[in-house]
Amino acid sequence: MRGKSNFHYLPIVALLTGVFYSFLAPQQDMRANWLINQGSIAYVKAMMLDNQNGNQGIVNYYNLAENYYLQVLENQPENETVHKKLKVIYWNMSDNNEFLHTALENYHKIYTPSQRSDGYYYIGNALQENQDWETALTAYQYALDTNLYISGDLNIYIIRDQMASLYEFLHQYPLATNFFYLNKQEFVLEPYRFRALYNLGWISRAEGDQAASREYYQLAAELINLPRSYPEQFDFDNLVKNGSFEYGREFWVIGTYESALASIVECDSKLGKFCWQLEFDGSDEFNYYMTTQDIAVEPSTRYRLSYWVKTNGLEKGIYLLVNLKDTQVVTNNISGDNNWIQVIKEFQTTDNDSEVRIRLMSTSQQGMPAKVWIDNIRLEKISGG
Repeated sequence: MRGKSNFHYLPIVALLTGVFYSFLAPQQDMRANWLINQGSIAYVKAMMLDNQNGNQGIVNYYNLAENYYLQVLENQPENETVHKKLKVIYWNMSDNNEFLHTALENYHKIYTPSQRSDGYYYIGNALQENQDWETALTAYQYALDTNLYISGDLNIYIIRDQMASLYEFLHQYPLATNFFYLNKQEFVLEPYRFRALYNLGWISRAEGDQAASREYYQLAAELINLPRSYPEQFDFDNLVKNGSFEYGREFWVIGTYESALASIVECDSKLGKFCWQLEFDGSDEFNYYMTTQDIAVEPSTRYRLSYWVKTNGLEKGIYLLVNLKDTQVVTNNISGDNNWIQVIKEFQTTDNDSEVRIRLMSTSQQGMPAKVWIDNIRLEKISGG
């Protein structure tokens, strides 16, 4: 007689398996919630500490928070809340290369390609902020390779643009050109296509090909409906990109605040039709510093910074701050009521300077609404280098 069939045991096995997983799943959720809570506690403690260079307490708490969050991602790799927290941690630790290098290795452990690509990109941004160019490019390449694997077209445009812009900043023009060429194709979304065309014009200008530069600038202008004869494309000495704000916010980081609204507006500008405007509503006293642009410069070189400014009721004034590696340059402070006046400031870079950050600075007076407009910001090399 043949042995008994085991088929009648299968329902029992299935039932027991279901009971096991129904017990395990809540346990995993409870552990994930506990890890998130512990990570959040460490995260808040780091945020509460004074963010001073070399403050080991901040590093320790962010390390602890990152460790908790990475444990969550082992079982919940798509957890958006955790990924958002990690992005903030990496950005806040942008002045700590050791932390970011470790973070880059940690992201190899996260097996969801879309999240891994996103993490590499944000780590690359933090590394770039800390001027660790080589590792930033490595992070971007990881992001690009992972994104190609999942065919995420939108992210591909963003990553290409970031890599190309960094290569251009480092004067590695052939590599920059390769990525910008990929982004200038007609099927690419307009913002990234525009940036590709404009930057190809910028690179052609740097390489001395003014005819090619002019043509790329004209194509970029036409793409966003500017006149072909737009004057900035013939200004071959200005190192500031979009210094007249005709291209809107492009190439500028522009932050805003409830009582200090920064925007690009049509105005009686000194070049073209648009200018940068800051409007204080007077509800509080606020130090505004959130409009910036980073510019590659040469060491031991003399430069001239100039711009046009108009003010209305600005009691405490506005000036431009130039951040160099070891020092700062401050232009004249313009306050009160003024029609368009030009401000000029010359400065010398040191042997250690390879970039500067231009920052627009102003302070409101409580109870006194005010407006200020700036246009045609120029930075040009005078001598040296």
